[in-house]
Amino acid sequence: MPRTSPYTIRLTTGEAAELPRRAAKYTLPYFQVQRAKIALLAAEGLTNEEIATRLDTRREVVWLWRKRFFSERLAVRIPMMVMGDSDRIVMSVSDA
Repeated sequence: MPRTSPYTIRLTTGEAAELPRRAAKYTLPYFQVQRAKIALLAAEGLTNEEIATRLDTRREVVWLWRKRFFSERLAVRIPMMVMGDSDRIVMSVSDA
């Protein structure tokens, strides 16, 4: 029986808008797309094992990124480079 994660993800309005964009963006590095997908699937209530199976990765990887997203949210762990400005990173997503 799968264990229930203590890190329940509830997305803010800004995160709910930004994460699907990142998950679908083919120009982002693979790891950023994968982290966005992990956060989205966790917010849907899937277990770490289910997420790992869907994304063809290890359960430990899912656990790590679910935990980091839970404690640090979108801006800290899934930085997004601003197009055309290689040294500027968008660090926050407002909850409008």
